[in-house]
Amino acid sequence: MAEEVGKIFGLKYRVAEVDDIRRKHPFDANPGDRFPLQFFLFSSQINQEHLEAQEHPEILLCDRSILDHWADWKWQTQKIEKAHSTDEDQILASLYRFWVRKYDLLIWIRGEIKTLFDRFPRESFDLPSMEELRGIEEQFTRIIHTDELPILEVWNEHSLDECAQQIVRGISERFLTD
Repeated sequence: MAEEVGKIFGLKYRVAEVDDIRRKHPFDANPGDRFPLQFFLFSSQINQEHLEAQEHPEILLCDRSILDHWADWKWQTQKIEKAHSTDEDQILASLYRFWVRKYDLLIWIRGEIKTLFDRFPRESFDLPSMEELRGIEEQFTRIIHTDELPILEVWNEHSLDECAQQIVRGISERFLTD
């Protein structure tokens, strides 16, 4: 989706994109201790966004954000029985609170979970279970409302092009004027 939005905005503006950091981590798929993975994701997200911003693009699009990593951390630590370190939570909370305020707008691409599973067969993608998706969505909702984040919700019920157009309209209406 970010790539499609970038193509549209790229016709008129200097656009930079940050790919999904999760694809670049050096950790096992199911590590027992999630903190090293999450710390890597948080710090890599911040570093990559900072590096891209140094080029002064007019629009910086991120496939994922610090919010994604924070919601995942909160979901993972909530569901595991082993208590995580308060220090670890405080470190990630500090990184999250520091960086999330840097975003002008967060785009929350939503969809019915069943539709997602129908659209993307499990063998094609590494999709979380329905339970995980529901839990993460609940975390997102709670965090967004608690932290009063600037959100544009886009329901992924349409084609990729239609969703990209919704995002472009939402960003344009808020920030871009001629």
